Amino acid sequence: MMREGGWGATWALVFCALGVIAGIVALSLLPVSRKTGHVVGVVALMLSFLAPAVGLLAMARQRHGVDEAVARESERPGRSARMRHDGYRESQSAARIGFYACIAPLLLGATAAFLGTRKMEDAKVPRAFAGVTCGFAFLTGLGACAASNGPLPPDVSLEASRLQDAAAEIRNVSGGGLGAGCWDLEHTVNELYWHSTDKKEWPRHFDPELRVIVPDFDALASQCVRSRMSYAAQNDLLTSPLLVDDALKKEIGEVHSGGWTSDTSIGDSFADRGLPGKVTLGSPTVSGRLPPEVIQRIVRYNTGRYRRCYADGLARSSSLHGRITVKFTIGHDGAVASTSNGGSDLGDPAVVKCVVQAFENLSFPQPEGGNVTVQFPLVFTAEN
Repeated sequence: MMREGGWGATWALVFCALGVIAGIVALSLLPVSRKTGHVVGVVALMLSFLAPAVGLLAMARQRHGVDEAVARESERPGRSARMRHDGYRESQSAARIGFYACIAPLLLGATAAFLGTRKMEDAKVPRAFAGVTCGFAFLTGLGACAASNGPLPPDVSLEASRLQDAAAEIRNVSGGGLGAGCWDLEHTVNELYWHSTDKKEWPRHFDPELRVIVPDFDALASQCVRSRMSYAAQNDLLTSPLLVDDALKKEIGEVHSGGWTSDTSIGDSFADRGLPGKVTLGSPTVSGRLPPEVIQRIVRYNTGRYRRCYADGLARSSSLHGRITVKFTIGHDGAVASTSNGGSDLGDPAVVKCVVQAFENLSFPQPEGGNVTVQFPLVFTAEN
């Protein structure tokens, strides 16, 4: 909770500690000087007001930062929803700690402040001031308590967010370049929603029903399948979980000569089977505590993502080739926190952008000791 609360939680605890000290001192001074004990008690009340106030301020600042981060991820609705929910939930920790931190100094300060006015000549004003200060501290504490337990934006499961993001990426593409979005959609559906062992199953049965999450799934899936018809093997198309349209299935049978080909494993189909061009993985440069061989194995498993991007580029220029270095950061939870172009000489910016974005949805084991920064080179050549 302290880590999530950030600087607001830290300052709330500082004010709590000072308030408790002031409250104890005030109580100890009462037998000696009621007036001094009263003044120090009021100071404790002020400190008890500051603890929840700084917690509420920190929560507001954190939520503003979350909103800015979400705005930068507007093209990924699933990821944005998860970021907003998790960020708002974590920001509540500052308010929650501020509420807890005000209780002890509030009780100590109120006791000392009001006891100090007993037998005090003309105690009306000091007692009123102590009451107002106590009321402010009490109401601010209640506000922090309410804020820390307030409603949160709707949460989205990781599975649903991956589906939504892949669908959004396909919708946002104009002028070709469907590769990475289609790969993400196909991989997510196959991994999480299509559990049939018979990849010739017809019609497709998905569990849970993904059309509730992505209402236009059939149109997007057919768009992806159609984009691969010029180069993919017939069996890869017919066993794809994105083939959901009966008319398109018949069209594939007419375009490709012959019947069903021999079965292929899903691993081969999802890696790079039937795609033009070749991707050679270089050795990654890793800064952090995650073995390079683990990173390379996961990147290699997802080669189909990058080849889809490259296949779109080859459709525009058959001689396209070059090197792309992707720089990315793996967060403490194993998700990719950020990606960027670490250097490229490949002559198609759309392919470079597609490859860099393809790394955003990779998932790695949770690293030890914080974030891990990786630079991963990939070489693209037109020959298979």
